[in-house]
Amino acid sequence: MARRARLAARLRHQPEAAVCARGAPAGPEGVVTLEVIVRPDGSPAEVLVRRSSGHTMLDDSALATVRTRWRFIPARRGDVPPESRVTFSVRFTLREG
Repeated sequence: MARRARLAARLRHQPEAAVCARGAPAGPEGVVTLEVIVRPDGSPAEVLVRRSSGHTMLDDSALATVRTRWRFIPARRGDVPPESRVTFSVRFTLREG
């Protein structure tokens, strides 16, 4: 019997997360590690913070952006796209301007 290829889910559409830095003179920076359960259609079913940036504002922005704007290329198990999990980090840095 032939083995079927198994591929992990990948990012397809990754808009940047927006953060309003009001109340933070230098603005917060940090990295949020998220775990996403990806549906067979590539949309996020569930998004969880696995490691906080230390700033609630950044964590919330990352969660909201991934839940509403990010899309994935679903994992494959042969010809069938199963629900899958993917973990990745979102980095927030200050921009001049």
